[in-house]
Amino acid sequence: MVLELTHDVLSLTGGSARVVRPTKTDGLSGIKFVCFPSVGDSARNYSELIAKLAGRGLWACAVEPPGYGLYAEHSPPSFDLLMGHWAPAVCAAIEGPKVLVGHGSGAALASAGLSVEALINAADLRGLVLLDWTPSGRDLPPLASFLPQSDEELDTLLGRTWFAPPNFGPGARRMLLTRLNENGARGHAESFDPTGWAHHLDDYRGTTLFVVGRDDRMVTVEHMREGASERDGGRLVVIDECGHYPHREQPEALAKVLAAFAEESEDD
Repeated sequence: MVLELTHDVLSLTGGSARVVRPTKTDGLSGIKFVCFPSVGDSARNYSELIAKLAGRGLWACAVEPPGYGLYAEHSPPSFDLLMGHWAPAVCAAIEGPKVLVGHGSGAALASAGLSVEALINAADLRGLVLLDWTPSGRDLPPLASFLPQSDEELDTLLGRTWFAPPNFGPGARRMLLTRLNENGARGHAESFDPTGWAHHLDDYRGTTLFVVGRDDRMVTVEHMREGASERDGGRLVVIDECGHYPHREQPEALAKVLAAFAEESEDD
């Protein structure tokens, strides 16, 4: 059975948010996984993960910042604005117990959601999951390196970020390169401070799950292991046959990891 998804647009402080979520919530757990995509990615690319989690009785959504996605009409705001206003507004708008999930630069947005006062010391916050990014920021690639500007750069990036790189035809390649470099995407990426967002974790005492694809050659297992070791309550999970995009390359394996995390959070 194909899961029916709803695409909503929320009007929030700091800009709108496009939300992809299950249309029907009957039989889904009260815990909500709130996923924040990275620069160059889209909430639509979480559809299969959302469906896999729903198949396990878990509710999940993906929340896209303004200026992200295939049909973005405006430039994304700076990361300072997204982290200072937008991400906390998202977390406040989605009611109930939640696990915040951030992929790539979305890890900074998920972590900024911790600044919602009602979440920090309340049962509403059940955990934080960082996918293929770490708050230490040491030796991580510049975020703009995930926005290739030529066919050669695209091939190099795909080879370093995917276990089995997708084969894009000429038309799809042109569209992808255009999307990754229009509407101020590069300027937005360059506004990202790879270490400056770590202070959002200062008051967080819960479990942080670090998840990485074994074959990610941009943000490596070693990067993520170091990040997990530096946090009290930090844990590392490595997904096999997977690069930088576990929600796209191995949605079933990632759903299994997240389901186990949800079960543990309910037992705590």
